[in-house]
Amino acid sequence: MHLKVRDMTFKKARSTALAVIAGAAVLASSLVAVTAAPTPAQAWSTTDFKAGSIIDDALFYDGTAMTASQIQTFLNSRAKCIIGTSGYEAGTKRNGNTIAEKCLRSYKAKTTSKAANSNCKAYSGKSSETAAQIIAKVGKACGISPKVLLVTLQKEQSLVTDTWPYEIQYDRAMGYACPDSGPGGSANCDKNFYGFFNQVYSAAWQFKNYKSYPMSGIKQGTTSTIKYHPSNSCGTSKVKIANYATAALYTYTPYRPNTAALNAGFGSANNSCSSYGNRNFFNFWNSWFGSVRANLQITGAIKKVYDAAETAGASYGAAVSPRKKITANGGGYQMVFENGIITTSTKLGKTYGIQDSSAYASDTWATAYLAKGGASGSWGFIAGETQQPGYRTLAFQNGTAIANSSTINGVRYLPSRIYAAWVAPGAKSSQIASGPYGWPTADAYIPASTAASQHFEKGTLMAAGSKSTLVDATDLKQWNALGGYSAIGFFTGNTATFDGKRYRTTQKGTAYFADEQTQVFLPNGALRTAYIAAKGPKGTWGWPAAAPGNITGGARMKFSNGYSVHRTAKAKTYFMAGKTYNDWVKRGGVKSVLGYPTANTKVLADGSFQRYAKYAIFYGPKKTIQLKRETIVNDYLAAGGPATAWGWPTAKKTISGGKRMTLSNGYVLYEKSRNRTVFVSKESYQDWSKRGGTKASIGYPSASTKTVSDGSYQQYSKHYVYFGPTKKIAFKKGAVTKAYMAAGGPKNSGWGWPVAKQQTAANGTITVAFSGGTLKITKSGAVSFKKTPSTSVADPQGPGSEEAPQEDASKDEGSDSSAE
Repeated sequence: MHLKVRDMTFKKARSTALAVIAGAAVLASSLVAVTAAPTPAQAWSTTDFKAGSIIDDALFYDGTAMTASQIQTFLNSRAKCIIGTSGYEAGTKRNGNTIAEKCLRSYKAKTTSKAANSNCKAYSGKSSETAAQIIAKVGKACGISPKVLLVTLQKEQSLVTDTWPYEIQYDRAMGYACPDSGPGGSANCDKNFYGFFNQVYSAAWQFKNYKSYPMSGIKQGTTSTIKYHPSNSCGTSKVKIANYATAALYTYTPYRPNTAALNAGFGSANNSCSSYGNRNFFNFWNSWFGSVRANLQITGAIKKVYDAAETAGASYGAAVSPRKKITANGGGYQMVFENGIITTSTKLGKTYGIQDSSAYASDTWATAYLAKGGASGSWGFIAGETQQPGYRTLAFQNGTAIANSSTINGVRYLPSRIYAAWVAPGAKSSQIASGPYGWPTADAYIPASTAASQHFEKGTLMAAGSKSTLVDATDLKQWNALGGYSAIGFFTGNTATFDGKRYRTTQKGTAYFADEQTQVFLPNGALRTAYIAAKGPKGTWGWPAAAPGNITGGARMKFSNGYSVHRTAKAKTYFMAGKTYNDWVKRGGVKSVLGYPTANTKVLADGSFQRYAKYAIFYGPKKTIQLKRETIVNDYLAAGGPATAWGWPTAKKTISGGKRMTLSNGYVLYEKSRNRTVFVSKESYQDWSKRGGTKASIGYPSASTKTVSDGSYQQYSKHYVYFGPTKKIAFKKGAVTKAYMAAGGPKNSGWGWPVAKQQTAANGTITVAFSGGTLKITKSGAVSFKKTPSTSVADPQGPGSEEAPQEDASKDEGSDSSAE
C-alpha cells in the first residue's frame, strides 16, 4: 500500500530535488520519506546500505536491463489506478492541482527526436509512445538502466505506484531542474524541462554526463565530503566513492542518510537531520529488483591476484564493476573493487593490483590511480609492486607514482620521461634535498604521450621526447605569457644568453626574452631556419622584436636591425635593413612592381642596396635610385656593385649601341651587339668621349679600365690607351701592345709606362720608348727590351704627344634615366 499525503503538497510522499541545469550538475535530494514499504523481492535490510557504494556500476549502466514489454508488465503489477472513479475524475482539481488523464501504466506522450551526442545515442521521436516505451528507449540510448529510471520516478514523484497522480507530477517526473533551495522550493522548477519525456531523457543524459564529466567535488575513486541534510548544522561525513554510479547518485542527490534514516526503513525518522533520497533509491531497488550488487565473477589472472591478497589479509572487497576490456595503452583488462583495482596488461603480459596503503595514510595509490582513469588513463596499466628506495614508489606502464609522508601530500605521479630525468642525478631520499630538482610539488601536466612537465621544489621540469630541462620561475612566467604548451611546446634546451638577453629552444621554435616583461617566439620554419643560419642574435639581424606576421604570399618578422621576409612560393627568406624595409612598404611592398626581395640588403659604410626580381634600389650617400634589372645593372651587381671602387649609381642612360650607367667613381658601359658590360674610369670615359665615344673608330671599350699604382689603361677592340704618370699614349693593337701586355703591361713587365709613340726604321724594326727602357721588335718579330739606367727618358715628340691623332668629341645619344 502506498500512502498519499494530500493535505501537505501535490507531491505525495515525494522527495524534492535540488538542481542546477544547462550543462552543470543536476543535484537532487530526497527529504520526504516514503511511509509505506513495497513487498520485498528478497531478504534485505536498509542497514545494508553502503554510503560509498550505493549500487554497482554493472547494474546502474545496463541500458538494456529491461525491454518495453517487461517495463509494462512491471508497471501493471504496481498499485491499481483509480482515476475515473467518483471524485477522482481526470482534470479534477484537488489541493490546487489537476488530476492527470492516466496513471503511469497507461500514460502516453509525444516524443521528440534527439541527435546522437557525447552521452546518448540518437533517439527517434514518435507522435505517441507509452511510458514503458519511453523508459526503455531512453535507457538504451543513454546507457542508463531502465530500472534506475523507474526507481528515480518513484523516489522523486511516486509515479510508479501512484493510483491517481497529478499532471504536475508528470511535468516534474524525475525532479530534474527542480531545486530544493531558494524561497520558492520546488516552485523553482525550470519549465523548460517540463514534460514526462523531457524529464526522463534529461535525467538519463545527466546521469551519463556525471560519468563522462564528473563534478570536481564528487568523483569515483576519491574521498568526498557528503552532507547529511541541506542544513549545514547537520554536519558532513567523508565518503570514499567506490564507483561511478554512486558518484552520479550523490551528484544528483547530494545527501547521505544518517543512522536514524536507515533505521527507519521506508518510514520517516524522528530526526530533523535525516534525508531519504539515496536511502529510498536503495530501498526501492532492493524491494523491486533484488540486490544492488551484481555478484560479479572474478576469474583468471585477476582472481589469482585477488585470492593472494585475501590470503595475505589485504582483501580487495566486493567487485563494484565487471571485468572491463581496455583498448588504450596496448589493451588489457581491469576490475574495480571496493578496496582497490586489479589490471592485466596485454602489452606487458603482467597482472598487478593496488590498494590504498594501510601502513601509510598518505599512500592513496588506488584512489589516485582511479581518479586518473585507471588503465585507460595517462598512467596506463599497473606495472609492478611498491618499492622503497628511501621513499615509496609504484611503477605504472607510463610512469612512476611516488609517496613520502613527510614531504608529499598523498601520491605524486611522475611520467616516465620526468621520472627518468628526476632520478638521473641520483634521486635517493637522502640526496633529493641537495639535488637540482627537489621533491615534486604538484601533479604532472601530460598534454601528449611524448611530452610532460611537473613542478618541483626547485623549478619546473619539462620533458619532450628524449630532452628534458629545468625551468625557473621567470622563464615559466614568460612561457605562459607566450601561450604555454599549446602555442610553443615545452622548453627543450637550457637558457642561453647574449648581449644581456636570454633565449631558449622549445619543441616548436625558440623563445627570446629581451627582459622579464618582453618575450618573442620564433616558430620552427623558414624564418627561424634563416635566422639561425645568419647566426641568430649574434648575427646582423639582431634580436627578435615582434612575433612573425603574415603578408601576401608569405610572412615577415621584425628584428632589432630590420625585418626578415619569407616568400612561400619560392621557399626563400631574406633580411632587409630597417630603412630598406620601410621604403619597400612605402613603395607598396609585395603588391608593388618590386615584389619580394631576392637577396639580403647589402649594407656598406656609405649606403645600402636591395635587390628585387625586376628592380634594384641603391641608397647611396647622395642619391637613392631605383633601376630596372637589365643586363647592365645585373652585371654591375654581379661584379660587387657599390662595394667596388666604382661607387654608387647616380643615373642610367640609353646610348647608341647600348647603355651607360653613371657611377660616383666612373661609368658602366653595355655594348648590346656583343652583350658586353665593362667598367670605365672617369679619365678613360672622358678620353673615349673626346675620341668620339660610341662613334669613335676605336669602338666600345672591350674590357674594364685597369688601374695600377701610378696610372691606368683602357682596352678597346682596336686600341689600348695608357694613362701613365706623365704621358697619355694610345697604341693600335699590334706587335707593340702584344709584346707589352705579354710581358705584364704597366704593372708586371718592369718596362714602366710608354712615353712616346712607336718609331719604325727602314729595315722594319719598331722602337718604342718606355719609362724603364726601350722596346725593339724586328721585322721578323724578335722582341727585345733594353733597360736604361735613368728613369727619365726624353720624349722626341714633346709633352702630350700620341701615336694616333685626336678625334673629334661626339655627344652620346639618349637621355638620362634615374628610375628605369
